[in-house]
Amino acid sequence: MKMTDFINGVEAVQSFNKCNWVDSVKVTSVKQFGFNEMEGYQYLITIKVIPIKGYKGRMFQISTNSTWLDDLDPSLDTKTALQLYLTDLENV
Repeated sequence: MKMTDFINGVEAVQSFNKCNWVDSVKVTSVKQFGFNEMEGYQYLITIKVIPIKGYKGRMFQISTNSTWLDDLDPSLDTKTALQLYLTDLENV
């Protein structure tokens, strides 16, 4: 499984959303670990690319910190908010 940072991960999701073989993109897990006084909490986000029948799916991880997640909807848990954010990227 490949690992990337938040910006490259979002760009990857955008490119997957433009592919005709991708059915959907799903956030499968969000793990919080460690705290850094400069960046806040550290997160490891696992994303699954679900293809249409006949294609191989992919998974990758995004390593990020709470600075990148501050703009997500605070009324939702992080996993749900990220899923909605990535779903909205399909319309961009």
